[in-house]
Amino acid sequence: MEKAIPIKFQFGYAKGRDAIYLDTFIYLKEMSTLELRGEFNSELLTEYNGTFRWIKYQIVFINVKKYREFDFDDYDPVVSSDSSFEILNNSNWMNDNLQKHYKHFRLFTYDSVFEVICESYKVVI
Repeated sequence: MEKAIPIKFQFGYAKGRDAIYLDTFIYLKEMSTLELRGEFNSELLTEYNGTFRWIKYQIVFINVKKYREFDFDDYDPVVSSDSSFEILNNSNWMNDNLQKHYKHFRLFTYDSVFEVICESYKVVI
């Protein structure tokens, strides 16, 4: 059974549809990377203590095996952790061989939901 585990950013968990805005989406097949750039809404980061601002981010998924994108309004998750970025354990989208070497990540942005199967990711703020 799938289980969604929340992933914490530098300023805590991002929660809510308005938490992560996407500006740029780049898939480089020859490098097996998926790069997302945009802005966090600081009001929806659980550990941000400053005044409101938009915080630029870059998330790079490394050694991407496969990914898919859904329209946010049409997406109905089977399980969710109440976080806008999470890892899915025991993923139905991965066979046993993939689960040995890869992880299934899910990222909710204002307009889209991305599911990515890859080895790792990095976040730059």
